[in-house]
Amino acid sequence: MPFYSEQTLHQVRSATDILDLIRPHTDLNRAGPDSYKGLCPFHREKTPSFNVSPEKGFFFCFGCKTGGDAFKFMKLMFGMSFPESVRELARRAGVSLPEGGDEPQGPHAGPERRQRLHKVMDRASEIYEARLWSDEGVRVRNYLRGRGVGDALMRSFRLGYSHSGWDGLIRELAGEGFHEDILLEAGLAKANLHGSGGAYDAFRDRLMIPIQERDGRTVAFAARLLDAAVQSPQAAREGDREAPKFINSPATPIWTKGRLLYGMPQAEPFLDAAECIFLVEGYFDLIALHAAGIKYAVAAMGTALTQTQVNMLRGKGLEVYLLFDGDEAGRLAALKAVPKLLNARLEGRAVTLPGDHDPDTFIRERGPVPLLELAEKAPEALEHALSVLLPDPGASMAAKGAAVDYIKDFMAEVAEPVTYSMVRSQFARGLGVPPEDLPAARSRREQPFPEDEGPGGPAPFAVGQPHAREDHEGGGDLEPHSMKLLEHVLMNPATAGALERVEGRWPQEQCEELASELLSQYRETGTVSFIGLSTRWREGPLGELVARVANSVPDGDTVGAKEDAEVYAGRVLQLTAKRRLQELTALLKAALEAGDEEGVARIRAEQAAAKNEAAGRTLPARRPGPGG
Repeated sequence: MPFYSEQTLHQVRSATDILDLIRPHTDLNRAGPDSYKGLCPFHREKTPSFNVSPEKGFFFCFGCKTGGDAFKFMKLMFGMSFPESVRELARRAGVSLPEGGDEPQGPHAGPERRQRLHKVMDRASEIYEARLWSDEGVRVRNYLRGRGVGDALMRSFRLGYSHSGWDGLIRELAGEGFHEDILLEAGLAKANLHGSGGAYDAFRDRLMIPIQERDGRTVAFAARLLDAAVQSPQAAREGDREAPKFINSPATPIWTKGRLLYGMPQAEPFLDAAECIFLVEGYFDLIALHAAGIKYAVAAMGTALTQTQVNMLRGKGLEVYLLFDGDEAGRLAALKAVPKLLNARLEGRAVTLPGDHDPDTFIRERGPVPLLELAEKAPEALEHALSVLLPDPGASMAAKGAAVDYIKDFMAEVAEPVTYSMVRSQFARGLGVPPEDLPAARSRREQPFPEDEGPGGPAPFAVGQPHAREDHEGGGDLEPHSMKLLEHVLMNPATAGALERVEGRWPQEQCEELASELLSQYRETGTVSFIGLSTRWREGPLGELVARVANSVPDGDTVGAKEDAEVYAGRVLQLTAKRRLQELTALLKAALEAGDEEGVARIRAEQAAAKNEAAGRTLPARRPGPGG
């Protein structure tokens, strides 16, 4: 099945007059400056409720709640697949599609294109690796040795170095016949958008960590910012200290975040003789285990663990030891991973580190033996979840009610019906109630986990983030407030600056992704454009939201709209803090039971800060957007 790049989709969509596309199927009459109305072609109605906005490129029926862009209309009207609708609209608009009629992306990309991208990525990896072993990389090698990474491990993981020049990689690859276009497509270069044309290296003066498929082919890079003492003098002068610690390759036709486990090629030779496999979060956590001789380990690459990554471990017959950071965030990540193990029918255990350690620091400070001893004593994954989520026998009714909400969220992530029933029975037993009295929590997902979680897939489980219920402190549910803020910004683009207040604090992954896209538009242009939105927002609740707002009329009160946006943003922050307090309650219970005095003190301090934020007393400062 062919796939198309966002650039191609935008070109086809921009060249399509959605009014001309829809008019043959229903009579449309002007209803405003950028609005046409008629009877809905998708359901029977006597009063027109079907709206089309030619300028924004969306339609929406306020009767049956159906809406979307031109691609969505072709799907609904003619039953076309998405690639078929792209080809048909391109034909009608006279837009030339890439050779072969498609521009594939993701794991289904055409073999020739994938081969070309693999070739340039492998060559870039060779160049970065050679630079690490050159005189230029001596300070980076010494930095790695100081972290316990010996030369053999550097070579095994093919670590590299990207020098601080602006276009060193581009020039070297150009001399070997690689055109700038392929470097841009592979994410090795970025286009200069400031009028001077050309491109520049995407990675500069960073430790390069190649991400490899099982066969060892490089598909992406993680690039770590070097410590100040290790940086090149040029980079230090350029002030790169404000840059993020890690930057990663963007999605390309051969790489999508969440579809691979880091270190699988290095671990594979040791799995046949192993009885378990350690699953860690970060790159250096994984390398530290290998350095200590624990080579049956892989990493989720510092992002939320996906079902696809867990599914990669099936068929090995190994127990999966979850070995995440010892702080509350790491413990929460381990809890989120348990349903994914259950869905994959994998045996697993949750290894809890001291609160001030991650696997890297623990191994380097204490060595592998204490880690293996902790692993031997680790509870089974479901047992760990039960111990964290079930309330104490003497807990208050309010505490038990809150625990039921957490448990419902946990159970909602268990997809397989039989396993779901077993998990429900165990939680019911722990609560001392019959299983049928424990409210089911299946409505959040109509179908089991897909094999691949991509954009638009299910949002990850979050402890203390119940859905479709009232907030315990009377503040209403957080998800509707988040949707309301997004709706308000879409309706009133001048209010997009309010999104900066809640950046990184969204309760839902998809809400955060749409907010990030809107905020990116705002920072670049000072406004928000429906035409500029990616095509992914064609489906689901957020797709419906975008289509509906595109066909709604703002009230024109810009000053009032900005004030309302600030109120919505503040409310989201307050409710997020309240839910964080609920998470911290569970984490505090685990820390108390583990006798982790430092963890208890840290969690209680965070509880105090969250209480202030929940009361609206300490909200994050806003960063200025375009124009101020």
